[in-house]
Amino acid sequence: MWQQVKCLEQHSKCYRLFPRELFRLAVRNIKRMYKSRCLTSNGRQEFLKHMKCIVSPERSEPVHQCVDKWTLMMRITLDNFSKEDYFPSSCCAFLLFKNCLIAEVDKACENTTGNETSRYITKTISSMILDKSIKDLAVKAAFNKSCEVSIEQADKCALKLMFEGDRERVVPRSLDDMEAHCRNATTKIKCIEKHAKCYSSFPRQVMGTALSNIKRAYKQRCSREGKKEFLKHTRCIKSEKQSEPAHQTLDKWTYNMKYILSSVKHEDHIPACCCAFHVFRQDLIRTVNKLCENTTKDSTAKYIEQNISAGVSDFLDLGCNRFRTIADCRKNLPNITKTIETNTRHGVPRQQTSAIFHFLQIAVTFH
Repeated sequence: MWQQVKCLEQHSKCYRLFPRELFRLAVRNIKRMYKSRCLTSNGRQEFLKHMKCIVSPERSEPVHQCVDKWTLMMRITLDNFSKEDYFPSSCCAFLLFKNCLIAEVDKACENTTGNETSRYITKTISSMILDKSIKDLAVKAAFNKSCEVSIEQADKCALKLMFEGDRERVVPRSLDDMEAHCRNATTKIKCIEKHAKCYSSFPRQVMGTALSNIKRAYKQRCSREGKKEFLKHTRCIKSEKQSEPAHQTLDKWTYNMKYILSSVKHEDHIPACCCAFHVFRQDLIRTVNKLCENTTKDSTAKYIEQNISAGVSDFLDLGCNRFRTIADCRKNLPNITKTIETNTRHGVPRQQTSAIFHFLQIAVTFH
């Protein structure tokens, strides 16, 4: 059995970052389940107790059929449904499979272990597929007193990494300044990595994915050529007063993320996040283009937007199939998009938190 687990682990390496992390999470749950079953005396005895009632092919065939039906439903999902319906249909397929399993196992075991065996089997399968931490609010773990870095501290670190939105930033003007900028970024990334340890496995994987993207962006920025490129774009930042409109775009994004968390129904959280990001991105490009029209022109807006997008790119690819542009949002999520666009039209108060943590809170609680 452990050979099969290793086979799955090797296969997970075929995927890019976010799918790979999800795959690894499932494999880790499988390993935990088999460790409990095979490496403890109680686990082996419990398994043998429940398998006694379904040892014969006649009794076990209806149970196997439930798995076959589940596989067929998943194939139907892949072949016939749009990408935005993959997750909902997969959830429904799993629930139908679980109901089938309970009914057939209860029937097979009614004269031996009764409904204890169906509960044992469904609990085992659920532990392989569903991580209960998906259902936990992200912030709940963050307030654990054992956390080395609190959510407030980590959020401040995230804000520093954004550059735009950080009104206390030191704008690099030389290669020496860039050295300090990159050292500071490394410190802030480590701060968030420490905070990520406060979470249970699934939220930690989500945060790990975002951090990997951010680290990759900073690795590029802090290379020899990357430093020169960054300095080229800071030429259009004459003063923090001049930069205030750019900082405001981040404030507006954060404001809209708070609105989504507090006022948008749960099933619309991910689409609304997609649309809020598109509104922010459009606002940022327009604002920075105006600020830099006499120096670096539109290249700086594109550069900044690319760096910010890097932190959430995997999530956008995964969850924004019908919401890839503002036009898509206006068509497919009209009321919420209209509110997001009008919420911040006349400016918002300065925000003391980053949009990234609000997004992560939504991402890790989506189920």
